[in-house]
Amino acid sequence: MSIFNTILERDGNEIEVQVHYTYYPASKGKRDSLCGRRNAGPLLEPDEPAFVDIEMVFSTKNEVEITLTPNEDDALTESIMQSRQGSVSQD
Repeated sequence: MSIFNTILERDGNEIEVQVHYTYYPASKGKRDSLCGRRNAGPLLEPDEPAFVDIEMVFSTKNEVEITLTPNEDDALTESIMQSRQGSVSQD
């Protein structure tokens, strides 16, 4: 599990939060062989894009767990993904 610190805007207030999440890197789907070359043929399984699973979000001020709205979850997921682009695995 990794941690991401950020500021969440809610009802006109800024809340400093700590996001506990798991990052799953992109993976190449299984491929068939082609002319004896392994993994050079057609797809047997689709490629999987990278994704983030947010597990918990806490207010850093009073250590209370925060329940995210779907829009907040999407925004935090996007922020985490952007922060991980080009970085070496931090898990």
